[in-house]
Amino acid sequence: MNDKDLKEMFKKITDIEVENVELLKESLTHRSKGESRSYERLEFLGDSILSFLTSEHLYRKLKELNEGELSKKRSEIVNRENLSYIFSKLHFDEIIFVDRKSLKSIPDSIKEDIIESVFGAIYIEKGIRGAKKFFKLVLKNSKDMPDDFYAKNRLQELSLSKYKKLPEFKTEVYREDRFKCEVYLDGKYYSQSFGRSKKESEKKAAKLAIKKIEKENL
Repeated sequence: MNDKDLKEMFKKITDIEVENVELLKESLTHRSKGESRSYERLEFLGDSILSFLTSEHLYRKLKELNEGELSKKRSEIVNRENLSYIFSKLHFDEIIFVDRKSLKSIPDSIKEDIIESVFGAIYIEKGIRGAKKFFKLVLKNSKDMPDDFYAKNRLQELSLSKYKKLPEFKTEVYREDRFKCEVYLDGKYYSQSFGRSKKESEKKAAKLAIKKIEKENL
């Protein structure tokens, strides 16, 4: 892949136009390629930038959460499962440089590292503004989309505003592989949903309750 094609494909994926193609290449190069420089140093930097941007975003967005709760939310964004999911969803595999003979498939650990190293490369060239633009893309394409991610918190805000009380989530095992969640506001039943995990069922039920509240307020 020549430099022009790499720049065009990266812009297509991220909507960010880079000038320093060598730095971009470094952020996308695994040591299996045997190049003199690979992504490890940029990944070291990018890991901190991603953590900072996530922390700042959650601090401003979720004002009612304490430090421990914010840490849990941050881990949902920056964990390996989510970053590898974003890597695949955005088709970063089309522009990375790895030895395809030794790596038949790209492990999640490398996918995670690449996303972090790209943060490092963008920050060096574009500064914090460019890194924030990439962060917005990461957030938008996270496994839990933003409306799902904040559903419980949004419901808490609505419930406190309307009833001066927090919502009640009654969650139980429905079947061996399913959970059921019912949401009550001020003792009144509002919604019910199912999910493969407790967290999934609660998020879905929260979204349904929010829709019901919004209809009531019309």
